[in-house]
Amino acid sequence: MARSLSTKGRFSLAYLLLGATAGAVLGAFIVFIQRPWPKPPPAWSTWKPGSASIGEAAREIASHVGGHYRLADGAQLARVILGPSQAAGSIEGVALADKPNSVTLYDPSRTIVYTLCGPQRNCGLQAAETREGSSQLQREALELALYTLKYANAADVAIFFPPLEGEAKTSSVLNFPRDDFGLQLHRPLKVTLPHPAPLSHGEVDSREVGMIDALTTGHRYRFAVQTATGGRRVLILQPAA
Repeated sequence: MARSLSTKGRFSLAYLLLGATAGAVLGAFIVFIQRPWPKPPPAWSTWKPGSASIGEAAREIASHVGGHYRLADGAQLARVILGPSQAAGSIEGVALADKPNSVTLYDPSRTIVYTLCGPQRNCGLQAAETREGSSQLQREALELALYTLKYANAADVAIFFPPLEGEAKTSSVLNFPRDDFGLQLHRPLKVTLPHPAPLSHGEVDSREVGMIDALTTGHRYRFAVQTATGGRRVLILQPAA
């Protein structure tokens, strides 16, 4: 007949089991702390604005991006002005009319408007500058919009383009709603625009051309300004012909 363990024996066995458990836990902890930590995700960009406010962040972005685009003689391709073109005047909202009898009004407190202004009196470019800088202007508008959507907490970004050759004033706007650029805002900017800045004549990388066209062509609009209920002047965007 088996004998029951004495009290001393039971305590000894309990301590033995407790020691084994503590050893296993310690071993697991050592393995855990020695395991390499996952690398942090790459930064979206190497530069970002220092201000957290929408307006100040937009001004920093305008200065940063605008300075990277140059003509062959080294002059800046276009000034980036925070605000609408003189052709539009003051506006207090942006609305998209891309479907019959349907208008989408963007939140004016989260809409950033820029103007790309060439060196001519009407913000236009000379014929040679237009040919030299057309692809750069598209890229500049895209980069400007992506930085603003990423860092200025904007819901959409509207960018007035310089007048085309022969135009007295600008007639087109590129509009970039946040909802259309989730992929580009999630992955690093260099994946979308791999060519390093600054850019000058002829330096839009052939690897970028298809991406730039895909992300800008469907976002070009004609515009008109209408006075809405309450006297607000609203920029109405309609698909370019």
